Amino acid sequence: MKSLITLGTITFLLATTPAFAQQPPPLTPQEQLDRARLELAYADREHAVCRQSLGDIWARANGMEADLKKLQDELKTLKEKPDAAKKK
Repeated sequence: MKSLITLGTITFLLATTPAFAQQPPPLTPQEQLDRARLELAYADREHAVCRQSLGDIWARANGMEADLKKLQDELKTLKEKPDAAKKK
């Protein structure tokens, strides 16, 4: 029984050793700096895309607001003058 536990422990250690051995080495300070710069470049690009998208949404919302105002004015005119609908 004792030899079976020892054999199981040795088998487990041999099976898990390659997993630990395959870990990449820690990054050097220069590699960390390069990675941080790359992440900042991606974040800057994503920020620009979001700003552009937000600008597009804002412009469409302003256009829709103007259309809504125009339609509200037309509806108000139609309610005030029932004969205006027949003339158009």
